[in-house]
Amino acid sequence: MGGKIGVVSPAPVDTAAIVEPCGGGPGSMFWFTIRLAKAPDRDPEILVVDHNPADREWLLDQFRTRKVRAESGIDGPSGLEAMRRAVARNDPFQVVVMDLDLPGMNAIEVADSVRSDPALSHTPLVLLTSSGRPGDGRKMSEAGFAGYLPKPARQSELFALLGTLLGRKPDPAQPMLTRHGLRESGTATTRILVVEDNVTNQMVACGILQKMGIRTDVAANGLEAIQMLMSVPYDLVLMDVQMPEMDGLEATRIIRDPRSEVLKHDIPVVGLSASIMKTELERGMAAGMDDYLPKPVDPRVLATVVEKWLHRGIATTESDTMDPATASDQDSLPVFDRDGLLNRILGDLDLAKALGEVFREEIQEQIRSMKILVDKNDAPGVERIAHTIKGAAGNICGHALHAFARRLESAAAAGDLALVRQMAPRLGPMADLLCAEMARI
Repeated sequence: MGGKIGVVSPAPVDTAAIVEPCGGGPGSMFWFTIRLAKAPDRDPEILVVDHNPADREWLLDQFRTRKVRAESGIDGPSGLEAMRRAVARNDPFQVVVMDLDLPGMNAIEVADSVRSDPALSHTPLVLLTSSGRPGDGRKMSEAGFAGYLPKPARQSELFALLGTLLGRKPDPAQPMLTRHGLRESGTATTRILVVEDNVTNQMVACGILQKMGIRTDVAANGLEAIQMLMSVPYDLVLMDVQMPEMDGLEATRIIRDPRSEVLKHDIPVVGLSASIMKTELERGMAAGMDDYLPKPVDPRVLATVVEKWLHRGIATTESDTMDPATASDQDSLPVFDRDGLLNRILGDLDLAKALGEVFREEIQEQIRSMKILVDKNDAPGVERIAHTIKGAAGNICGHALHAFARRLESAAAAGDLALVRQMAPRLGPMADLLCAEMARI
């Protein structure tokens, strides 16, 4: 190391002539110097190795937006060369993220080269792949990978995994981090409050979020939401607009009021509505909502909005999430779109069956209420119940009932009681058809 070591010791004396308390007296002084290189005063750097330009640029962009230094390689050999250059300049990569199918040499061959090189062997390797097969996890763990995620990687999972790797010492004995492992270990600790009065809609939204590894709680109206926000520091609120007791707009105004007792006045609030018109968007923004999602909820759009606001993306007054995709009112719409529902709830058959049971129980009570309201010529009440049925049917992909309930809602809103009395008796048979189709899941 180029340092020195030495000792300074006074000449011996007649210790018998010296009487000092506490063992005092002359002693020896040992000294040494060590020359150490100055540690680089820089943040951790990540290497991305992917031959697909779009995937590579997406990853680099994720790191740039979080001010994380990152370099890239297009194949196995260029990735190894970049790692060796970083070691030579005394600034090694803290993590290497690579695709499985690399040209020149695949990711497993790169991992073998890394493990056999003492200068590189401590570097954590993370594998991303779009062609995963059963048993790949064990195979990649044995190859030396510290993390493994499917493509397309979710931002929250990717950064949870990288944060875990950067926060612990490199250790080959540590189990490989996976999507499932992150969820089980509680690394993904995001907690979202779903505020929705319809049980079917609650189940769909929570099912999607839980599949994303997010913890959820439910409030049935704005009043319950405010009470829960006074005791739990949620990360985001999904807020239905039309609810009994206290609607979403009033609840949002209370959240934003610095005099209220909610814990986080600046928490992102995303409105949920089956009819997102420009006037409703303006009302929501005026109340303090940050964004809107159309119902029925699309899992891909929901994931995009959640990522956007949890990472404090910039809000816009016009966005894809605010553009309601209205369904056709044609009578040829299918009674039930099984594949559409399973896609919405990410293939969860148990949740699909539970949704069918809950919907059947709720729709029976709603149709009984509808008959009473029609007999009373209560147009606002009919509009309210039709709105609820429309939302629930849309969420479970009962397209025909969803479109019919929307027309009934519009008739009631216009005060056209003659049309309401003509349409209302058809609700029961249409709901029975939908329940029968769902029972076959």
